[in-house]
Amino acid sequence: SDYARAIREVEEDAYVIFEHFCDQKEENELYSTVGALCWNNNNLGGYQESVMGYTGNNKSNFASYKSGRINNIETHDEERIAYKAITYGPAWLKNDWSIISKRIQAVYAFHFLTPYPKMMWQFGELGYDISIEQNGRTGRKPVKWEYYDDADRKAIYDAISKVLKFRNSRPD
Repeated sequence: SDYARAIREVEEDAYVIFEHFCDQKEENELYSTVGALCWNNNNLGGYQESVMGYTGNNKSNFASYKSGRINNIETHDEERIAYKAITYGPAWLKNDWSIISKRIQAVYAFHFLTPYPKMMWQFGELGYDISIEQNGRTGRKPVKWEYYDDADRKAIYDAISKVLKFRNSRPD
């Protein structure tokens, strides 16, 4: 909390985000006392399961939004959802980018239309399907500008753009 206070002395409206993996009670306390946001990794599984086509037994529940949390689908610590879909998804999904694209579009629509701050990892808007482990977890990953030329991947980008325009035009 001393860090948050020091930052706010310089910039009163600054966002302070802690990567502070602790219990819910402590995270709530950080938010209520100094307004520090924490990561809400609880909803990652729902997004990933939904894209991979696993919906039974409430697996695709990504409604665990909490005040004071940064919500995300992918991070620098998580495997890419498109990679998980092509690697671990059922046979009917693994090689069909028209289906994968639609499922990614749907989870990003839910993601960006829920309250609280959001994060999107690089090239997630194009269905980046290179494993986080390629060249080592922190190693360089290939830049895939050619994804913009793939209709199914570009559809993800276009859908996210429309959702964000819709959201930004209706701040309430």
